[in-house]
Amino acid sequence: MLHVLKYFPLLLALSLMCIEVLSGAERSVQAALLVRTPSSCHTLEKVQDRNVYLKSPTKKCSGGISYIPLPQLSSGGTIKVFIDGKFWMEQNPEELSLPGLQKVLKSAENPSKKFAISENRHKQAGEKAAQESYAVFKSPEFQKQLKAEQERLKKDVFAEALKPYYADGTPGAIGKIPSNERVYIFISSSMPRETIRTYLAAAERLEPDQVIFVLRGFVGGIKKFKPTLDFIRGLILKNPNCDLTKEQCEAYKASIQIDPLLYSRYGITAVPTFVHAKGLWIIDATMSEGAPHNSPMPEFSKLEGDVSLVWAVETLSKEPGGTSLGPMIQLLRGGFYGPGGNSTSSKGGKKP
Repeated sequence: MLHVLKYFPLLLALSLMCIEVLSGAERSVQAALLVRTPSSCHTLEKVQDRNVYLKSPTKKCSGGISYIPLPQLSSGGTIKVFIDGKFWMEQNPEELSLPGLQKVLKSAENPSKKFAISENRHKQAGEKAAQESYAVFKSPEFQKQLKAEQERLKKDVFAEALKPYYADGTPGAIGKIPSNERVYIFISSSMPRETIRTYLAAAERLEPDQVIFVLRGFVGGIKKFKPTLDFIRGLILKNPNCDLTKEQCEAYKASIQIDPLLYSRYGITAVPTFVHAKGLWIIDATMSEGAPHNSPMPEFSKLEGDVSLVWAVETLSKEPGGTSLGPMIQLLRGGFYGPGGNSTSSKGGKKP
């Protein structure tokens, strides 16, 4: 703010010179005194004898020390300056003349020379904090917390309202794949909702810890949980219009996870994509199964395309090591599908 202080007296001097020229006199301007104020935002309230009363600004002021010209004061002697009725300081004001202005201007230059605007001292710390934040986001620890938050939401938000119900009143799958195998179904909010709901209905009687639906991230970004909750609720409720606040709603038994590490591990570039992972070895079950240090890279088969779940599983079962999917195929065929599937194409999925 010192540049304002530095040139304000100069502007007054220029104004004075213009008045002198217009009047045709060399030094015929009425003398006035320059009274120093704490800031450029303080205003004059009144002048009584040789007492000057100022008012503080009502809002925060960033202006530095300034001056107010008071032509009603005569030169000679000191003045007392009061701020909001309280004594502030005693001054020997300078006369509003060219010599006086030059003196004020010089006095303003001295502190301005000492004042230097340095580089942002928080620049390096800010850059370091940004790098650390990115590293934290990519770290397995953060992914662990993310997964824990998913489980918390599942437990606290959907605990009682979203209990799985079955048409025959009995839960459970009769056929299981080995515990170290998974069928991942990679989905996205960009897919038609009914397509995903069809997969959920087909997987109704399969083990939810072995058939996992995977989203890359939160709908609308990591800071927005509600759109993601609304999206998942719209998928797993058998009746999407069921009001959880008023009634008990039937829901599909399903495991839906948000895990970008799984997307990265299996090179998912389109949805839907079906992956059969074999020989999984999970070190920490609370962490992402896609984290390299938590699970060595397993053998896997992958199928892309908008096909029925039973067709996808049958196709994956023909790959090396896929015979373990036999019980799952039997269960899917007995529960929901006849022979064949909706499509014979394994390509052409949507980008997630």
